[in-house]
Amino acid sequence: MKKFIKLLSFELDRVWKIYVVLLGLTLVLQLMGVIVKSEMYMGQVKKAIQENGMTKADFLNQYGRLEFGQILKTNAFSFSIIICVVTLGILIFWIWYRDWLGKNTFIYRLLMLPTSRFNVYFAKLGALLLGVFGLIAFQLLLLPCEMKLYQAMVPQEFRPNFPLAGELWNGSIFAVILPPDSTDFVFFYFIGIMLVLVLFTAILIERSYHLKGIILAIGYTGLSIIFFLAPAFIALKLSISYFYPFEFISLEVILGIIVCGASIGTSHYLLRRKITV
Repeated sequence: MKKFIKLLSFELDRVWKIYVVLLGLTLVLQLMGVIVKSEMYMGQVKKAIQENGMTKADFLNQYGRLEFGQILKTNAFSFSIIICVVTLGILIFWIWYRDWLGKNTFIYRLLMLPTSRFNVYFAKLGALLLGVFGLIAFQLLLLPCEMKLYQAMVPQEFRPNFPLAGELWNGSIFAVILPPDSTDFVFFYFIGIMLVLVLFTAILIERSYHLKGIILAIGYTGLSIIFFLAPAFIALKLSISYFYPFEFISLEVILGIIVCGASIGTSHYLLRRKITV
């Protein structure tokens, strides 16, 4: 366990700058989104009341109140989330391929350490997952602060008194990355972890078999996804809801566990038997 923790700490040290940049971008973009949208709305209020002589009641009847959910749907918020998702997707490949790049390939030094090679595998996986859930935790801490800023910039009579939770899941991108139901949240991120494991295996297949490995890696990824989505394909083909919702989720979880197990087992075999140093 101590050796795994050391490897995990080492992997985190190699990517912490990327995470800090993502946190900084998220903070700046989202705060800008709150400020710009609130300023635009209050500018509209000032113009309508002071220049056009409208009363507050007339303005609210014509334009309505500024909801925090409208701010969450702005491009600033969407771009901040998309940038994080894309960066983490690239990181899945980068944390492996960077070790093979250069004249003195670092991966061989890692695999020759006096510890199980699978500790290297799980250290990379752990660093990635800590980064994902760290960003989620940061976002959860940031949202109440953004709500306070919005409330400070927009007077009470010009904003509805909706709870933050209701605003989050009212058609914004946060309904996807932070599902309101705990079961949906666990299932969504279970699928994400499964995809990471499949891609890790695809990378190791490509590294083990090189040119032939590219085709094998694509094939493995495709078969894993088809296997996992088989119940959905069946229901779509039959044009009926073949399974009850609980049965469907339970079956998908079972298939997902099988895919995860196959990916971990295949990766373990490749690290021990196919990647030599």
